[in-house]
Amino acid sequence: RVAAMAKSLLWKHFSQDEVGEYESLALAEDRQAQIATKFELDQENDRRSKALVGLYFHTMQFGLDNGWTHDKVSAFFSIVFQTHQDAMNNFWPVEYAFKEFKQTLLRHSVQRPPWSVGILSLRDAQLAVEFMTESYFRHYMLYKYAYTKRTTLDLSTSHSITETPPVFPGLSEAKTEEEVMKELEEAQAAVEPAPPMEISSEDLEGVPDEFKQVTKFSIAICCNLDIHYFGLEIKRDNAVAPKCSSQTKSCIMTNTAAFLICSRLWLTE
Repeated sequence: RVAAMAKSLLWKHFSQDEVGEYESLALAEDRQAQIATKFELDQENDRRSKALVGLYFHTMQFGLDNGWTHDKVSAFFSIVFQTHQDAMNNFWPVEYAFKEFKQTLLRHSVQRPPWSVGILSLRDAQLAVEFMTESYFRHYMLYKYAYTKRTTLDLSTSHSITETPPVFPGLSEAKTEEEVMKELEEAQAAVEPAPPMEISSEDLEGVPDEFKQVTKFSIAICCNLDIHYFGLEIKRDNAVAPKCSSQTKSCIMTNTAAFLICSRLWLTE
């Protein structure tokens, strides 16, 4: 009836017979093994289970070392058990967890039914607060670390081909037509012309007479004219060029340059 009042935790995890059986064990290893078996904890392979076995063992030892009766040992163990489970499941900060612990302890330290039951005395409650402050709450962050859920991040990267649009200069950087023409003229002036290729009468030695007649006629017309064709420049000094149209000059220069090229190829053969 007492356990049903004020949500009491009396005999919730340890019955009176179980507390007596636990107290009858002489060795600490046997008591820890009983706790591990009762709560199905693998303290050999699981770090959380090992931490819980240590917490539960020292809680039971605290009550027995202070000469508490079985009901006090059972109630205090359940208070610690519930505080730890609620704190780890909800990931409470240490201040809030300590506040909840004191409220639960108060409900078992004052005889005021149906809100609380006086299982523990005022002195017992003070000893319980000191014990939890020096043990559990001093290492509270270690318990939180052990109970922190591990999150595994699977990261994969993929390369996507995205065409980057060209960056056009702003209108503030635009140039006028005069500036552009000036830059082109400066660029053309900076280019060094190729050295001229001069062809003299000595170059025509060995050329058949029929080719020489045509060559002399073409050169006589193209005197003092620059012939630019395939990078060739032909000049004849001390002569007067006849006046003719630009189309005529272009035709004559083209034929003359082609003829001279063929002549030189023939000579090399």
